[in-house]
Amino acid sequence: MTFGTILAGNDDTIYGVVLFLHILAAIAGFGPTFVYPVYSAMAKKRPGPEGLAINQVTLDIAKRFEYFIYAVPILGILLVLLSDDVFEFSDVWISLSFLFYIVALYISQGLHTPNLRKLVALQATVGPDGPSPEVGRELEERGKRAGMLGGTLHVFLAVLLWLMIFKPGWP
Repeated sequence: MTFGTILAGNDDTIYGVVLFLHILAAIAGFGPTFVYPVYSAMAKKRPGPEGLAINQVTLDIAKRFEYFIYAVPILGILLVLLSDDVFEFSDVWISLSFLFYIVALYISQGLHTPNLRKLVALQATVGPDGPSPEVGRELEERGKRAGMLGGTLHVFLAVLLWLMIFKPGWP
């Protein structure tokens, strides 16, 4: 019995393809999110239309790649089902992975993305003389919130990656 058979059950090929797609979706979906703070810093250094354009492109990239993020748990479920009971949904690392994914998805879609959209919409209202004091304060507040939420999502992703690699509680 090969290691692949132990992990994949009787059909290494199907399991391997789904595992490949699972990892590819994770890289394509979560990878771009790691550069968002860099884009944000670049935008902050370029007030006006140039900074606005950077933030708009960042939101556009997020929208285009979010489908890969949604594919990750679907492919993960298929991996469990294809594992011939080697992995079970009741395994601690799998249960925790789903929990962290769901919480991270809520933070991302329920808090972070709406905040970023409002930040960019506010930024679009700023004229050549800069923001009014009120708008400036809100931009600053939303920027700090974006940093906090983005950092939190990076921690969640690191925990998810740790769970996938080390599989705590699994024999």
